[in-house]
Amino acid sequence: MKFVKSLLSRIVISIIMNLLNPVITVIVSRIKTGEWFEWLSSPYFIISTSLLIVWLIASLIYRRVVVMKRRNDRFFTSFQSPTYGWEKIAKVPFRDVIWIIQNPIYSIRSYGERNINIDSLEALTPARCPKCETELEEKVNFFGRYKWTCIKCGYNKTNKESMFVESERAVRLVKREFEKERENISS
Repeated sequence: MKFVKSLLSRIVISIIMNLLNPVITVIVSRIKTGEWFEWLSSPYFIISTSLLIVWLIASLIYRRVVVMKRRNDRFFTSFQSPTYGWEKIAKVPFRDVIWIIQNPIYSIRSYGERNINIDSLEALTPARCPKCETELEEKVNFFGRYKWTCIKCGYNKTNKESMFVESERAVRLVKREFEKERENISS
């Protein structure tokens, strides 16, 4: 629905207005003067048609810019290439499984600098097997506990909380370690 609304508001309406303008002008000219094409040379028609054409061109250019941004086209990345996504920064053992902690990459990086915002760290789920580092499967057993199973080596772990809850706890531990590290550096 949002796409249709955007399309209607920027391109289709502009085209319709450009097509309706001469038709309405010819009809009004016939009603007012008795001649079909007398108002086509009026300043009103010329100005309104010019404005509608500018609107059409601007909407097409705007649409092209939006499409190029979505495609991450070379037009926008010719000077520096922004990097988006996640960077894996640590493997943390917690609750007898391995959690991969990742940092979002938001901005353009220069000269290999590593910018870690500890408030935006997340743990990659599902957790990994401590033996073979394969992703674990999670199932709820009859008693409401969560069973984490490795499909490769058969490692099993029963836990009271889900992987989602435990991943948040693992991130809290990593955040505290980063805070300790920063405190040691500053002192």
